[in-house]
Amino acid sequence: MKWIGISGSWRKTNRELEKDVIKTAGEIINRGDGIISGGALNVDYFATCEAMKLDPKAKKIKIFLPAPLKIYAEHYRNRANEGVITKNQAERLIKQLLRLQKINPAALIENNLQEVNDSAVAVDREIPPTKAVLKAAMEQLVSIKDKNYGQSGLYNALYQSSLNVDSVAIDDNGKATIKLSGTLQLVGTCEDPRIEAQLRETAMQFSTVKSADIFINNKNLTEIMSLEDA
Repeated sequence: MKWIGISGSWRKTNRELEKDVIKTAGEIINRGDGIISGGALNVDYFATCEAMKLDPKAKKIKIFLPAPLKIYAEHYRNRANEGVITKNQAERLIKQLLRLQKINPAALIENNLQEVNDSAVAVDREIPPTKAVLKAAMEQLVSIKDKNYGQSGLYNALYQSSLNVDSVAIDDNGKATIKLSGTLQLVGTCEDPRIEAQLRETAMQFSTVKSADIFINNKNLTEIMSLEDA
């Protein structure tokens, strides 16, 4: 028996893609091979759903999670609370994974050494004297191209992106409007919220900023991060 990996975007889907994934997963299972996937939404979910239908004992399914299922489920519920995905999407996926684990515990491979950690951590950077401190801070952020920041071990989710700060303005109510341009490299459900956190928390660190609207290539960051507009 061969193991075939099926994985793809959790953000973009349509009926045609769903049909293709279901067909491919079905062909793999029906010929006696197995599927390996990542337990995410959309492509992973479709493939796992079809495989479980054709393989009721889940002997031909392996799902690798980046964290223990309990933490992984909490992560998805947090994404739902933040509006990145819907509550229904989160609960359907969690239900699928719990069912798979119950049918065949060996089919669900959990990374018990790693937690899904989305905390943004502030670091000190030297900025030349300027009245436009928010703009300077954003410029410092997008200028960092290393995957890990110095010797701290902190992960930089923006390292694959190439962004420029076009303009920054703060109105009388403390609302910051930040306009960026360039390429934002989105990766997946665990990674994308970290990208948003780095951008947004950099703005919100200043006492004069009460809220922040961030635009990339004239599109609101909230829209970019939403499933509906992805």
